[in-house]
Amino acid sequence: MNNNLFDVWLMIGFGVAGYFLEKGGFSTGALVLGLILGPIAELGFGQSLLMSAGSPLIFFERPLCILLWVITLLLMIPAFTGTLKKSKNKVD
Repeated sequence: MNNNLFDVWLMIGFGVAGYFLEKGGFSTGALVLGLILGPIAELGFGQSLLMSAGSPLIFFERPLCILLWVITLLLMIPAFTGTLKKSKNKVD
C-alpha cells in the first residue's frame, strides 16, 4: 500500500515467525489475542489496585468476581488433567 520494501520484509518475517510458532505447537490466535488484550487488562488491573489502595482483595469482594474466578479455574482443569495424562502415559 505504501510501496515500501520494509512492509514486504515485515510481512515475510511475521509469516516465518507464525510458521515456526505453529510447528512448535503454539496457538497463533491466542498469541494475537494476548498481544491485543494484554495492555488493556494490565491497565484495568492497575486501575483496580489504585482504587483499592493497593489491596488485591478487590478481586475477591463481589459475587461476580468470585464467579469469574471459579469459571477461570474450571476452564483450567482440562489443561492440567491433559498434561497429567500425558505424563502418566510416558511413565507406563
